[in-house]
Amino acid sequence: MNASVCMDTSRYLIPTPAGVLACLGQPPGSEQRRLFERILLNGRPQPIDMPGWGTELGHPVAAIARILFGLNRSQSVSVLEEAPPSNLAWAHTGLNGLINDLVALATPGQKLLVASADGFSIARVGWSSYEADVMATRQPRDYTPSQGEIWPLYLGSRCFYLSANARIDQKNPALLNLGYRLLRGCGPFAGEERVPC
Repeated sequence: MNASVCMDTSRYLIPTPAGVLACLGQPPGSEQRRLFERILLNGRPQPIDMPGWGTELGHPVAAIARILFGLNRSQSVSVLEEAPPSNLAWAHTGLNGLINDLVALATPGQKLLVASADGFSIARVGWSSYEADVMATRQPRDYTPSQGEIWPLYLGSRCFYLSANARIDQKNPALLNLGYRLLRGCGPFAGEERVPC
């Protein structure tokens, strides 16, 4: 297959909010996660570029096609059939913005927290400082469905937890901002200069 056949500039890929939880919720290492990270780190929808991703990840185009199929099947990415609006982007940096992302993600009455695996509150919405400190020490095994949700987010060699007192809306685009911000600020791409195309 030649490169011109595999570069599809009429269709675009966009990571889904649910994909942030599904892909970043798994320890690093899988090819699906590596490709998802690259698509998320682009900061905006991008044309399907199997040869480019193959070169970047060191895989033949056929392998990239299988990886994309898996990401699409798990609903971690969506395909846009037309060019997206030019202002559709989620490339917001700076860990100070985590609170804004949590505010945008929270439904009315919902409390959210991003905590480090060693029990420190990083950003919170709805919980008092004391409640956040207590919640930050909790692990997924400490939760029951009636208490809400807790999602691990693996970023390089670190693990963070996204906790909520009620179900997280996995269609909310604020998850894209949150995932991007954490990957760029704390993950393996921290400090890496990557300008969205």
